[in-house]
Amino acid sequence: MRVAIIINPTANKGKPVALKDRLYRGFASRGVHCDSYVTEKPGDGTVLARNAVEKGAETVVAVGGDGTVNEVINGIAGTGATLGVLPAGTVNVCARELGIPFNVKKAVEVIAEGRVKHIDLGIANNHHFVLMAGLGFDAEVVAHVFKPVKDILGASAYVLKGLETLARYSATNITLEMPEETYKARAFLVIVANFSTYTYNLKIAPYASPESGFLDICVFESSVLDKLKFIRQVADVFLNRHLLND
Repeated sequence: MRVAIIINPTANKGKPVALKDRLYRGFASRGVHCDSYVTEKPGDGTVLARNAVEKGAETVVAVGGDGTVNEVINGIAGTGATLGVLPAGTVNVCARELGIPFNVKKAVEVIAEGRVKHIDLGIANNHHFVLMAGLGFDAEVVAHVFKPVKDILGASAYVLKGLETLARYSATNITLEMPEETYKARAFLVIVANFSTYTYNLKIAPYASPESGFLDICVFESSVLDKLKFIRQVADVFLNRHLLND
């Protein structure tokens, strides 16, 4: 087995870099040839993963958070190469839901032994996504979080930007075209989910599974009291009541 490791040095305050030597030793002890590559800017994970496969890598390991996993996925999708994950980010939704060990030794063992799961991928604007894709409020917040602030505050940076965005954001008209129906609404947020968890223990799509063959859709509709309703809907998600409400 030939393994390529893609390391995101900025994830979780540099934690992935500290794991490099342990990964090398772990794979070497199992007779696995290993090459490593370090990202320098957004998008590098995709390019480096693709190049690694072209050089003969059979498994490409993403060492970082969910963003690193997503970049690597976009580099290897359709190539026949296998994704490996060493969770070293802030939240690590992908690793948590797939049951991937956080312990380096155990994670290396899973990869070296070739324990494989087949998972679904979504596509948005010709870009693969593994967790979920957001339209509206969610995308607006993520697009405008300042990276230095995120590096300092972590997930709290999204909360602060979310509150700021909520004050000025307006709902938009959406149309969802599905095989058996077309759904139109005015909504603040649409989430197309492949995994159930949005972040930490916040399960926005409790029935979503990357092994189901389906994507789940969550729509946060607007009303006369647009923002008050949206806040209530978000609270329902935290309390796991959103499947029971409008």
